[in-house]
Amino acid sequence: MQNADIDKLLETFQSIPLPPYVAPAQRPVMGQHNDRIYGLQQAILQGELDQLAAEQGLAAALRALYDQQVDIGFIQDDLSQVSYFRYRAPGDNGQHFFIVQFNPRRAERFKGAGRKALPRGAHVQGVADTSCYLCIDNIRWQHRGVQGYYQYSVNGRTYNALCNPFPFTRTHLTMAAGEHLPQSFHVTESPEQTQARICRIVEDLYGIAEQLPAFVGFYNGAGAGASIEKHLHFHFFEIPDGHGSFPIQTAARLATRTLFGHAHSGQSAQVVQIPDYPLTAYQVRGSKAEATEAVVDLAVDWDRRAGEAASANIIALWEDGAVSLYFVPRNKFYTRSPGLAGMVAGLETLGEFIFSTDDEQRAINEQRVNYDYLRRILEAVRPSEDGEQG
Repeated sequence: MQNADIDKLLETFQSIPLPPYVAPAQRPVMGQHNDRIYGLQQAILQGELDQLAAEQGLAAALRALYDQQVDIGFIQDDLSQVSYFRYRAPGDNGQHFFIVQFNPRRAERFKGAGRKALPRGAHVQGVADTSCYLCIDNIRWQHRGVQGYYQYSVNGRTYNALCNPFPFTRTHLTMAAGEHLPQSFHVTESPEQTQARICRIVEDLYGIAEQLPAFVGFYNGAGAGASIEKHLHFHFFEIPDGHGSFPIQTAARLATRTLFGHAHSGQSAQVVQIPDYPLTAYQVRGSKAEATEAVVDLAVDWDRRAGEAASANIIALWEDGAVSLYFVPRNKFYTRSPGLAGMVAGLETLGEFIFSTDDEQRAINEQRVNYDYLRRILEAVRPSEDGEQG
């Protein structure tokens, strides 16, 4: 490369704007150098993914982001150690079942993959909490410039797609709200604000899901599996080839056929309380507006009954050519269950359990894990109708 070319590159590089530091004088020259590199890298990545999304849809952009994060080394698990087990209920011809995913590296997510000490002068204006791992003005320094993201809009609101360094399946992403909002939907002494938060959560979860037919998305409420409760986010992941239906879907299909007939896309919202499932769970199907309104009504009613304990798992996925929603009420003070090292979260409410510890592997190998063992895990976090644990 000629000196003139290098000079031109340096001139372009120096023109890249720096973040709005709280204390600009404290940011060293090499710190500014690193921030410009990250800004340039992120702008190029955003532009490439925007083009891909425009041509092939959001799913293509998310797959490309995942591949880029694997290549750069942010994603630290290639999922080669993951194995699956299916446990069927005895005596019912396999109609009811649960899935166990043994994923030993998933346990490492609790150690954290980023640094916690803020580099000198790196604090950016408008970032109230520099410990938040979902605020994009923090991830630049927390993950040493290797964590990228894809920013897009849903219902006129900004979301940032972030990869997980220890995913539970391929194309597992966190969809973090652009604003630093709490994960919980319950607002003490304000039913109106509570309803507004619930509306936003359900509408945006649906809005993302309708763009991703091959994915599953879920909201983990506070105390319902959310590992980061300070920042509103969803989890989305691509259903692996050959995976088949989740146990909650199979239970819902049996209930729909038995109790109400089949719900087709475009009909008015149909709410089915799923019988013979270890958690209280509702399947909601219908048009976008009617389905989201029905789930909001379920959540508002649950909040009224459970009060401070109110939480939920809300799931969105495609069934028969349209988005279905599942609502699972939870008591936020009961997030764990005997027999499971991790929290009971959205994937577990679907009927798929993540095992990751040596003790859990021994339980599998010694055949102590079976359908009833897994059923009891879910039953232990099922709240009573008034929000108490029961």
